[in-house]
Amino acid sequence: MARISGYAGRDTEGCELLLLPALLRTALITGDHSAGAQLKALVPRLPDRLAEAAAAVADRALSGGLMIASPLVADVSETEARLRELRDH
Repeated sequence: MARISGYAGRDTEGCELLLLPALLRTALITGDHSAGAQLKALVPRLPDRLAEAAAAVADRALSGGLMIASPLVADVSETEARLRELRDH
């Protein structure tokens, strides 16, 4: 976290809430492991409810669970079949 913000210690207080939405979005959409690792590092510095959510997303991203369910890697066979059906009619 210190490397991202460029500062260490007390100078980084408060940036957690700025980083959280971007890291959550990145982890949820892409399943990126590094976003999960950054979220995991952020957890101790977040309020209770936000920490719970961040930890849950981080754990799933780190285990690869989000990559399986990611809309970016979803099976497109159903969509392709529907397009063929529409094209043929």
